[in-house]
Amino acid sequence: MKHPVIIIGAGLTGLTAAWLLKKQGINALVLEARDRVGGRIETIEGTNHTPIEMGATWFGAKHQFLVNLLKDLQVVAFPQFQQGKGLFESMSFTPAQEFEMPQGEEPSYRIVGGTEAIIQKLKDGLGADQIVTKAKVHTIVQQTEGLQVFTQDTQYLAEQVISTLPPKLLIDTVKFSPELPETITNLCANTHTWMGESIKFAVEYKAPFWRERGFSGAIFSQVGIANEVHDHTNYEQNTFALKGFLSGGSRQMTKAQREAEVLKQFERLFGKVALEYAGYYEKVWANEPFTTHQVNEYLLPHQNNGHPVFQNVLLDDRFVIAGTETSPVFGGYMDGAVHSAHLVVERLLEKLKAKDQV
Repeated sequence: MKHPVIIIGAGLTGLTAAWLLKKQGINALVLEARDRVGGRIETIEGTNHTPIEMGATWFGAKHQFLVNLLKDLQVVAFPQFQQGKGLFESMSFTPAQEFEMPQGEEPSYRIVGGTEAIIQKLKDGLGADQIVTKAKVHTIVQQTEGLQVFTQDTQYLAEQVISTLPPKLLIDTVKFSPELPETITNLCANTHTWMGESIKFAVEYKAPFWRERGFSGAIFSQVGIANEVHDHTNYEQNTFALKGFLSGGSRQMTKAQREAEVLKQFERLFGKVALEYAGYYEKVWANEPFTTHQVNEYLLPHQNNGHPVFQNVLLDDRFVIAGTETSPVFGGYMDGAVHSAHLVVERLLEKLKAKDQV
């Protein structure tokens, strides 16, 4: 069986592209290496049923491709809580400085029920047979009749193939015959992977003690293991957590060590009440083999994201590299992921129309 389109990766770009194609009557097959869909969007449920983001979380009104997708999917967003005092730790031997959170600035938004609500809506809009999980692509071979795509136990034939893997992961883990041009492989090897070095964490609580004391939950620290923290209360305001980012150096610690250091920092800032927690959760994205193969510590954040060479079509005009890192609009953000899907689908539809296939 020959598929009109195969999409590698069931993250935000891959599922959005499949959803857009479905609306045009084209059933793309999505191959996902993980046992779940969503990619770098992952919402877990805490002990108290708090929706906790281990991946992509925030967006702004300026992210119009994502905003329009949310409208189409009827997914609701709400502003990030920013009211009250913030805390800034600049030196280990002085108390944290309190400051009033600036009001009137453009807010960040979160998704009601968790960012995974977007993924679920996209998935629901596809056919049950359009997504194959636990299907890691390892080889792509150009044939006369199309591109042959090999997973660990199956091979597929497609007229067109769209990769939505992070570019560096793509060239590190997938073999091509013939090989991709050196300009492409060098670019991919030197393209920063969104969230590749991130360590996201959350501490769940039964009550928002920080709000009760006039704090916003925002922490910025140059000395603690948690260098950025925000209130992670749900939309209904009946489940509570503090969520943020850990320093990159903490990757060398064990999970238990990181948890202990976070709680020590929270106790220093908020007192003993911070130790009365319901759960600790974390995600070390550098340890995710289907996101990052080998972290390149020398790449700058967003380096080569949106590079124009990513718009080139390869392998006899049948293969394209998509994903947020390739987007010229907000590359390395959720909006870039959605924009990339629109871009690749628009170009594919133009090509198919030229061949009278649509």
